[in-house]
Amino acid sequence: LEISRKNKECKIKIERQKSGKDVYIEKKELNKCLRKITNGITACESTIEKLENKLEEISKQLESPSIKHEDGESQSIYLKFEKYGKELDEKMKEWESLHMKLNELRKKM
Repeated sequence: LEISRKNKECKIKIERQKSGKDVYIEKKELNKCLRKITNGITACESTIEKLENKLEEISKQLESPSIKHEDGESQSIYLKFEKYGKELDEKMKEWESLHMKLNELRKKM
């Protein structure tokens, strides 16, 4: 245990003695990750908006009295609704994951 404690102390001392260049490189890398995550969040939000619009359109079609619910057309519409609903759930999970990563990254800064 003493050896591992000494190793931890050494690492801490090494981290405290970083040169300006090391700090610059680390900050540059953090900013790169930050941009990557924020771009991913923006892309997810755009996709989520499109999927929500598609679901709204399909929902209006399903509410329309002109659609006969017995024929193949309504089944096709239901399948699209399910497909877009699943895609929306996946994008929402991805968006949530990216936000968690963003919060973790901001804690490091």
